[in-house]
Amino acid sequence: LGLRTLDEAIGRTDRLRPRALPHPHWKAATLDLAPLLARAERPGAAPRFIAARPRADAGLDEALLPKVLAGIERGRPVTLDQPIGNVNRSVGAWLAGALAHQAPDLRLPEGAVTVRFCGSAGQSFGAFLTAGLAFELRGDANDYVAKGLSGGRIVVRPPDGTRFAPEENVIVGNTVLYGATGGELFINGLAGERFAVRNSG
Repeated sequence: LGLRTLDEAIGRTDRLRPRALPHPHWKAATLDLAPLLARAERPGAAPRFIAARPRADAGLDEALLPKVLAGIERGRPVTLDQPIGNVNRSVGAWLAGALAHQAPDLRLPEGAVTVRFCGSAGQSFGAFLTAGLAFELRGDANDYVAKGLSGGRIVVRPPDGTRFAPEENVIVGNTVLYGATGGELFINGLAGERFAVRNSG
């Protein structure tokens, strides 16, 4: 190809050509792939990459950690209210990991930390929660709720004032409790496919 690095290959559509099918289908004969192979350039500027957006996954957990630690240091139960959106993924995983890292000998009693969320949670809500942490969500959640749950409690229920019948509507996505080994999960509604697959607790 005459290219020495992958960077030199980026954008080089002139080095691509459609593959000939051994048994052409009549529909394939109507396709014109030339527009896909046209080199997309702007005069004077042809960027070959875009800057990645900063990850938002740990943002919510990072905001919760100081409040949780402050309550633990006072020796009192902590209850926090927090809105959540579907861009907030793996909420709880970073928090549980940070608590274990900063206080490896700390054993939180049940009910030590309760976070009450409201909204539509992103994937892996409550993943890898540990004992002493309780997440209560009024809303719904995407796939992998309680993934790797090893302790703690997760509650998912419809928002107040909901007019639909919870037992007839999906409130959490697919693959709930994947690889969970402990803890509790309560769902007021239906779950998607592969519920509790690989559950080990």
